[in-house]
Amino acid sequence: KKYDVDQVIFAYSDVSHEYVMHQASLVMAAGADFRLMGPKTTMLKSKRKVVAVTAVRTGSGKSQTTRYVAELITASGKKVAIIRHPMPY
Repeated sequence: KKYDVDQVIFAYSDVSHEYVMHQASLVMAAGADFRLMGPKTTMLKSKRKVVAVTAVRTGSGKSQTTRYVAELITASGKKVAIIRHPMPY
């Protein structure tokens, strides 16, 4: 209410459904819209082949795995671009 916010987009991971819904209640009680963004809105389009390194939680070795995969692809003579999904932590 203090800042007259119109819309809040929730962009955290690794939180419970209960936590997200509690935040939504607080936001809507203050008069703003609460939004979760899906894949159509957040994913990048590519004309190139894509290798995705994912995991179900933090600390599972995604960065190390990404570096290893990038080295393998580079060693095969191909160019590599790495895009990291921005996370709030």
